[in-house]
Amino acid sequence: ASTLNFNQITDTVAAKATDALGFDACSIIIREDSGWFVRSVTGFPAELKNHKLTQAEVRMMHLIEGDPDIVVSEDTESDDPLDRELKRKYDVRSFIAALIVAKGKVLGLAFFCSRHRRHASVPAEIGFVEKICASLGLALENATLYQAEHDVANTLQETLLTMPAKLEGIGFDYIYRSATEAARVGGDFYDLFEIEHKKIGIIVGDVSGKGIEAATLTALVKNMIRAYAYYHSNPAEVMSLTNDALIRAAVESTFVTAFFGILDTASGSLWFCNAGHPPGMIKRQDTVEELSSCSPAIGVFAGLEYSDAREQLDPEDSLILYTDGVVEARRDSALFGEERLLDCIRNTDGPSTNVPRIIFDRISEFAENNLTDDVAILSVVREASTAELHTE
Repeated sequence: ASTLNFNQITDTVAAKATDALGFDACSIIIREDSGWFVRSVTGFPAELKNHKLTQAEVRMMHLIEGDPDIVVSEDTESDDPLDRELKRKYDVRSFIAALIVAKGKVLGLAFFCSRHRRHASVPAEIGFVEKICASLGLALENATLYQAEHDVANTLQETLLTMPAKLEGIGFDYIYRSATEAARVGGDFYDLFEIEHKKIGIIVGDVSGKGIEAATLTALVKNMIRAYAYYHSNPAEVMSLTNDALIRAAVESTFVTAFFGILDTASGSLWFCNAGHPPGMIKRQDTVEELSSCSPAIGVFAGLEYSDAREQLDPEDSLILYTDGVVEARRDSALFGEERLLDCIRNTDGPSTNVPRIIFDRISEFAENNLTDDVAILSVVREASTAELHTE
C-alpha cells in the first residue's frame, strides 16, 4: 500500500513472503498484452527476471488459468502437477502456486517453491498465499489505473506546455518543473501565439489543483483566452469573457490566476491584464520594474470587472512572468519572495533568454532542491525592428 510501483511491490512480496513461508524460491509472473513475463524472482537465477515465457513454457505451466486458483504439491516426486521438463529445469520439489486475479480476470501467478527438500504446507500457509495474491491483484489493478491516468495527464501536460519554435519580433525562453514526480501534472501553464501580424499573445497562468482535473481545466482556460483574443483586442475584455465562460461551465471550487498580454512587436507596446497573478517584471538595461496587478482571479464570481494597463518594451527589454511556486519556494520558514526574485533578475548576466533557467536554479538552491509547488517561468525579449536597427 506504500507505493503504486507494481514492480517494487512484487519484488518485496517475492523476497519477504518466501522467507515467511520457509520456501527457497519464488517467481511472480504477470500477464501483459504481449505475453507472460517473470517480473520478480528470489532464489531463482537472476537472469530469469523479466524473461518472457515462450508458448512452450506457458503450456508447461498449465497451472496458469487453471482450476482451482491455487495448487499445492508437498512432493513432486510422488505427485506430478508440474510438467516434468519444468520441474527438472528448476529443481522443484514442493510448491504452492496461486493465480493473481482481479474482478474475475487472471492477471498473473505467484509460485513459491522448495527446490531441494519436501515441504508440507499447512492450511495457514495456503491461506497466507491466497491473501497475498488477492492483495497483489488489487495492487496491480490500482497500479494499472494509476499508470493509465498518469499517461493521459502527461499527454495533456505536454500539450499545454507546447510552445512555438519561433515567433517573429521576439526571443523567448521558458521552464516548467513539477514539485514532485508523483504529482508532476499540475495547473501551471504558459502560451505564446500570433494574434495577427506583429502582435503576439502572451499567457502565463495557474489553475488550482493537480492531476487530470487541473490539466483539463488548464486546457479549457488556455484555449478560451486564445479564442477570445482572436476576436477582442482588449485584454481586460478577454479576461472578463473567459471568467464568465468558466463560471457557466460550472466548475466548482476552482479558480485561475492568469496574466494575458498583447505585445506589438513593431512599436513595443505591451497591453495586458493581470487577473490575480503574481506581478510580471520588465528587465531593462539598468533597472527592473514590477508590473501592476489589479484584477481579480478567474472563475470565482460572474460579472467581475477586469482592467488593463500598458507598458513599453524597448529593444532588448525582457518581460518575465512566473507562477507563485517561484516566490513561495521555501527553506524552513523563509520564503524566496519577490525581493530575492528582483535581486536575481537585476543581477542576471548574459542573454536575457537565459533568465528562466537562472531563476529556477536560484530558487532550487534556496529551497535545497525541495520544491513544494510547481514552477513555470516565461521570459519574452523584444527584438529590435529593421527600422530601429536602421535608426541606430
